[in-house]
Amino acid sequence: MSVWDPLRNGAYRMMWTAGIGGLLGSWMQLMAAQWILVELSGSPVLIALVNTSSMLPVLLLALPAGVLADVLDRRRMLLTIQVFQVCTATAMAALALVGRLSPPVVLLLIFMAGCGTAMGAPTYQGLVSSLILRRRLQSTAALDAFGINLTRAIGPLLGGVLLASWGASAVFGVTTVLFGAYAAVLGLWRQKEPLPAERGEPFIAALRAGGRYVRYSSVMRRMLWQLAAFLLPASCFWALLPLVTARGLGHGAGGYGLALAAAGGGAAAGAPLVPWMRRRLGNTRLPVTARLVFAAAVAALSVLDKPVPVLAVLVISGVAWTAALTDATANVQMFLPQWVRARGSAAYQVVLFGAQAGGALLWGLLAQGAGVTAAYVTAAVLIVLSVAIVGRKPAVDWHGMNREPAVYWPEPDLAQQPQNRLDPVAIQVTYRVPESSEEQFVVAMSDVQRSRRRTGATSCELWRIGELPGQFLEIYVVPSWGEHLRQHHGRLTGADRAYEEKARALCVAEPEVLHLLLAEPAVRRPHPAQNHPDDRAERQR
Repeated sequence: MSVWDPLRNGAYRMMWTAGIGGLLGSWMQLMAAQWILVELSGSPVLIALVNTSSMLPVLLLALPAGVLADVLDRRRMLLTIQVFQVCTATAMAALALVGRLSPPVVLLLIFMAGCGTAMGAPTYQGLVSSLILRRRLQSTAALDAFGINLTRAIGPLLGGVLLASWGASAVFGVTTVLFGAYAAVLGLWRQKEPLPAERGEPFIAALRAGGRYVRYSSVMRRMLWQLAAFLLPASCFWALLPLVTARGLGHGAGGYGLALAAAGGGAAAGAPLVPWMRRRLGNTRLPVTARLVFAAAVAALSVLDKPVPVLAVLVISGVAWTAALTDATANVQMFLPQWVRARGSAAYQVVLFGAQAGGALLWGLLAQGAGVTAAYVTAAVLIVLSVAIVGRKPAVDWHGMNREPAVYWPEPDLAQQPQNRLDPVAIQVTYRVPESSEEQFVVAMSDVQRSRRRTGATSCELWRIGELPGQFLEIYVVPSWGEHLRQHHGRLTGADRAYEEKARALCVAEPEVLHLLLAEPAVRRPHPAQNHPDDRAERQR
């Protein structure tokens, strides 16, 4: 499958093109903000804080944004976010025009722009994934990486030209226009978007459900751990790039723009090559090789001081950066079920941007005390160590798992309905297992229990019935009746069904399912004892 195939989808093509304009504005904005701080102070800490300010909002807002993207109209949500971005860019342009951009103001406005990015990223991912078939998500991830890195190359270069010729206000003015164009496309889009799978779910319940999914998915936790282990040291590359390239490319805005253009150009060129590299190296060796090449490039930049070698290494580092991260993004999108994809993508964004934000600050502090060269050498060593440490534990091979929704539970046949649908519900399942298969059954049920927790259960335990040999009770609790119905109607996948079928194949009879409802709902109903005449008399006294 070609990396360009998703562009045949008209809705995706329009979204991708509009997103390119927004990304171009974001990179121009970030480059101009960094260079303003270079001119105002030259402090490595302040320069690194631009990256921290732009990425820190992800830690605060990405998860709530993922929840909203799973339950609200994503197009309208993304439109609102882009209008906010227009307002922020307009404020930066106006303040730059009158010469009122001090370091605190720059960092505050970049933080506000970062808030828009934090809210927009999982919303965009959720919207795109609803428009594209799952088998094309790897191609969309490569296309998104191509767009990000193409604009990373063009944006700073164009920003550098505008900055050198007409000043920061021109850069921020063009950024405002690009954000406005993105908003206009979203406003004019009239294609009907598929309804979110979790539409109508309460916000807090949806937030907790997303957190439970990530917590109890060993595959997802492994992906996030690998990402953080690479990005914490690798963030040094981008955070201190204005300083480390000054030796070879000069101290002006043009030199920094050229450095970003070389690295971004390499990254953009690497995106279409990822499928070819994956075929040559395989799913496991590709990210490892890319990260080792990136470490070598970081180490080389710490000592090079001639323009041609510096630019060549920057291009190589860009290719390696794309190869290291594109597969990670695609794997997350392909692994996550549709019902939790925006929330899972938000968790991925938290790690992606949070590790870079925290890392940028740490590397700025180290460069302030020990120098930029020492920071880059240390980062290169830590990248190699992270590859070695992560590689000691083999990754879970999820590619053979069926990730499509599976609606196979029968509808609950209740004699009485829950008195309060917000009350928790317990589900009791009785299994009859021959003595020879009991240990196999317990092992098989461990996968079933993790499935229950991923899809909504707050607790799940398997019990042996002491008086009845060969009989087991599974009891799991779900926060509300509505959340349990969501387990019935779309949260389960083909992989979850396979886990259950494996356990049930060891039983001698069909399991018996009972739904346990609270006999005395705790909400807004006085306890009967409070109506006793003696209690009423006591309250009156």
